[in-house]
Amino acid sequence: MNCFTDHENGMEILLDYCSGTLPAEKSERVAMHARQCPECQRLIDAQRAVFTSLEEFVGPDVSDDFDRRLYTRIAQDNQQPAWKRWLGQGDFMQWWKPTLAGGFAAAVLAVVLIVPVRRETPTEDAGRKQTRIEHVDMEQVEQALEDLDLLAPQPSSGPM
Repeated sequence: MNCFTDHENGMEILLDYCSGTLPAEKSERVAMHARQCPECQRLIDAQRAVFTSLEEFVGPDVSDDFDRRLYTRIAQDNQQPAWKRWLGQGDFMQWWKPTLAGGFAAAVLAVVLIVPVRRETPTEDAGRKQTRIEHVDMEQVEQALEDLDLLAPQPSSGPM
């Protein structure tokens, strides 16, 4: 017989054997195999030790009003809007900041990768500056300076 540790559901069979839920025929085959397989016997002994510990465990006593407080808390939680229950009290704070930071970083990266950067050679840049200077309309500059003079506060010349 092949070892249960090699089967896909072998551990499940060993746990069922330890808990006593296997049919008698199958349970006898597991017992016979365990007598010949030290690995399976070790797993069975370890699981039985866990079951024994759980049976011997004595939990702490709960207060007399535990049930009342529990059901009151459940009722309060059920009265909250669904979105608050979905987010949870502390869970929301644990994931929204990293998600926001990651989203911001992704947006910056997308802008950097998508928006083309135009690089000009120094001669192209110098030619562009010269072109701008040649096309300045001096009449417009004079008109703009006069307009600015009109907007500037005038000093008072004294009482009239």
